[in-house]
Amino acid sequence: MNHGAGRIGYLPTLGKELMRMTHDLFPTPLAEVSGAPTVDVCVRRLAGRLMINLANTAGPHADKTVHGFDAIPAIGPLTVTLRLPRAPKSVVLQPEGRPPDVKWSAGQAAVTVPRLDLYSIVAVTE
Repeated sequence: MNHGAGRIGYLPTLGKELMRMTHDLFPTPLAEVSGAPTVDVCVRRLAGRLMINLANTAGPHADKTVHGFDAIPAIGPLTVTLRLPRAPKSVVLQPEGRPPDVKWSAGQAAVTVPRLDLYSIVAVTE
């Protein structure tokens, strides 16, 4: 069955425009990530814990000559800023199972994720 020629569009400014509009709607989000523009962030709660899911989306997605790639380059360090009513009881990077560096100041926890290969979760017990 012929579905026609495939076409992939890439708009490099679209992501920045969406982030600007999102920031206008939610100027003080619960979580923000800085350090690399190629991180997808999803905030969830699980069993009373705050879970900040980080997915590395780096790679040559816009290159029309690349139809697949064997490696995704690691990114980092990243800073995950969390706005919380009080300092967290614990923060652990999962599935690594190790505690990151956390600095608490003025209602914000700054969590350092030294390296993001593909996927990690910042698991926070409040």
